[in-house]
Formats: sequence, structure tokens, C-alpha cells
Amino acid sequence: MGENSIFIKKIRIIWCLNVHLINWFVSYKNEKRKEKEERISQDTIDYYRRVLETLDEGFPDTTDRGLFLDNVFRQLKEDIIQGCHHAGTSRIIERLLTDASVSNIINVFQACSNDWPALLSDRIASHVIQSIICQIPRCICESKNIETEDKEQNTNLEELFFKFCDLLKENLDKYWSDIYGSHIIRVILQILGGAHVSDKIIRSRLSRNQKTRDTRTEMTFTDFEPTDKFIKVLSSFSKQIFKSENLKTQLCNQTGNPVVQTLFLVWNKVDNSVCQKYIKKIYKLVDLCTDTNEEDNEESILNLCSEELLETLYKQLFKGRLLLFAIHPVANFILQRLLGNIKEKEHHLMEAFHCCTPAERQIKISPLLASLTTYDVYFDIADEETNDDTDKTQIKNSDKEKKIPLLTQINYHGSVLLQTLLKFGNPKLVVTSLLELKPVELKNLSCDSFGSHVIDTFFQSQSVGEKSRDLLLSRMKVTNIF
Repeated sequence: MGENSIFIKKIRIIWCLNVHLINWFVSYKNEKRKEKEERISQDTIDYYRRVLETLDEGFPDTTDRGLFLDNVFRQLKEDIIQGCHHAGTSRIIERLLTDASVSNIINVFQACSNDWPALLSDRIASHVIQSIICQIPRCICESKNIETEDKEQNTNLEELFFKFCDLLKENLDKYWSDIYGSHIIRVILQILGGAHVSDKIIRSRLSRNQKTRDTRTEMTFTDFEPTDKFIKVLSSFSKQIFKSENLKTQLCNQTGNPVVQTLFLVWNKVDNSVCQKYIKKIYKLVDLCTDTNEEDNEESILNLCSEELLETLYKQLFKGRLLLFAIHPVANFILQRLLGNIKEKEHHLMEAFHCCTPAERQIKISPLLASLTTYDVYFDIADEETNDDTDKTQIKNSDKEKKIPLLTQINYHGSVLLQTLLKFGNPKLVVTSLLELKPVELKNLSCDSFGSHVIDTFFQSQSVGEKSRDLLLSRMKVTNIF
């Protein structure tokens, strides 16, 4: 009896498995059948290949060429959705778009609007959408010297474009985080501002490396002066980006970050004051200096900052936290960039390393930076919380009783900060401090893989005088380095 029940259970299990397998197989076949129905036919592919061959052969006059293209675009209006998804025909469509009239662009744009979600997030179709958008400035420029009827068509094209912008604004988070949708947003921001942004600037390293294997050319558009309506939509789009709940996440994302960079670069050309305002908002929102993994992104933003904003950013990001960020690989890079553009850079560093007062401590700035250690720690002085008059006396007494350590270990980030100081402005204090190092300390610095770069910079920097170089050279000879 027991064996029969086990046998029956096995039969039931096998039957259930077979039912699930049959259902999956039927579902799979239905999906494949649907894909085949939606797929562009080989006859249609051959047709567009012949179209391209005919265009390459040329026409006797522009009228015949125009009539031919009008016929092609009438057919393309029916095939655009399937054609955009096919690698071969999509490239032919992009080629056709460069010669399309305003009415042809309108028809294609309207046909695409029937299935925006499938097109915007598709690896192949998204390129076609970008190509369509890039034709809008050309149509605007050509409409300035043509008949009223075509100007009215151009107005209709602008309205279609602005509706498309509204669609992306309403679904910003969806397409901003999508690798292909984000590229379309970048192109739209450039068109709205009438400002070209090089792909080399706004693409991540990963994207730039992938592009070397892609034969598609960089998206370009005709130079034009955007109307007030374009700038108004750009402003609205920008506000929507900064209202996004996912802004902080997108800033640290390789897909989302280039969109913000594009926004900054476009506003820098349209209205620099607006660009400075948005950069300030970004740094108030999040410590980009530690959250991003792309130094190139940080550099492109910092290059847009005014001197006043750089000073503000330094105080906001690093004041009171300089040592913490100095050892961070990305934050250290930003710190170098800011130090090169702010006033009293040495004073800020001396405050951070506790060697600003009394004045006798200032001469120790170089070993403190090289070891990335505060004065108190370097000389093993205990912190004493005292009031004004007694504080200065106790500091002097502690300085007299302090141990005299030697510079033996060089910190990579500290050596980079020293190199930065030697390159900018008047590094008199740093130069004097380096010349005050003991012979054995100079030897340790010169023979260290990080410290040797400081010595190289000392001799190569135009900010260091010839007498100082000769003096350091003579001191190094005493150490028997040469």
C-alpha cells in the first residue's frame, strides 16, 4: 500500500512538471512569434539598402532628389518603429535624416511618438531618436529664409519637440537612470541651450572606451541661437533635475552624472551666473569629493567655477576637515585643485596642521605635510585645553620641551600637496621649510618613492628661485646622495 502511494506521488510530480514545461514552451513560442511579426522584413531591409545606393549614385538636380526623398519618407513613416530597432536600417535612417525636409522630420517624429518607451531605452533606436533631435536646429536655421508655409511647419516641429521634452521631464527618473535614455537627455539639454558639449567631456571612462569600438560618429547639430522659449524649457528641465529625489544617487552614478555635467556646461555658455548657482547647490547637497569615483567629472565641474566660488567651496568642503579628506584619493585631487585657486592657501594648511601659531611652528610645514601629520602628533605634544593668556605660555613651554623627531616616512597624499604648493604662486614658506630639513631628512625624502617627486618639483618649478635650488643642491651634496 505504501509503495503504491509513493508511485502515485511520483506520477503526479512528473505530470505537474510536464504541464509547467508545456506552458513555458507555448509561452516561449508565442513570444518568438510576436517578435517575428514585429521584426522588419528582409524585403524592407533590401528596399532601404537600394535607397542608400540610389542616393550615393546622385541625381541630375535637387528637385528630383527632393521628390525621391519625399517618397522614401512616406514609406519610412510606416516602417520607422521596426526600422529603428534594426542595426542596418537604423544607420540608413540616420543618413536619410541629414537630408530630410521640415515636413519629413515632423512625420518621422510623429510616427515615433506612437511607441516612445520602446524607442528611448533601446540600444539601437535611441541613436535614431538622437539623430532626429539633432536635425531641429538645422530646420530652424533653414526656415529663416523660406516661405511662410514652411515657417509654420517649423513652428509645429518646435511644438512637437517641446512636448517630447515634457514627456522626458515627467518620466525623468526612469530615463535619467537608463544608459540610452540618459544620452537622449544630454542631447536635448544641448539643443535647448544651443551649446555643443564634446563627448570626451561628458562621457565616463567606460563609455569612452566602448565608443572606440563603435563606428557611429559623434552626434552634432547646426549652430543656432536658441529662442527665449528654448531657454525657458531648459530652465524648467534644470529645475526638474534638481527637484529629483534621486539626484544624490544620480550624481554618483556613471549614467546619471554626465547629465548633470552636461547641464553645467550648457548653462556655462548660456548664462554663467546660473551655472555657478547650480554648482553651489550640488556641493551643498552632497560631498561629491568623496562620493564619486570619477576624477574627470570633478575636474570638469571645478573648471567652471569662478574664483569666488572656489574659495567658498574650499571653506564649505574642507575647512575643519582638511586632514580627513587629504588622505582620500579623490578628495585629495579636489583639494589640490582648490588650493591652486584660493588665496592664502598656506595659511589654510597651517591652520589644519596646527602650525600657524606661534610663528616658530610655521617653519615645520614641509615635514608635517610630507608625513601628513599635525604638529601636535608629529612632536608628541599632549593637547591642553587652556584659556587665552595661559594657552600661549603653555604652547611655548611645550615647544621648548618637545622631542625633535626626524622625517622618516613620506605619505603619498602629503607629497602631492607639497608638489601642488611648490607649483603655485609664491611658495616662500614651503621652500624655506624644505631648506631647513636636516641632511638625513633630505636623504630620506630624496630616496623615498613619494618624496623624490617633491625634490623633482622643487627643481622644476618656475616658482622656486635659482638661489634656492642651488642651496638645496649644496645641502644634498652633504648627504652624499650624489
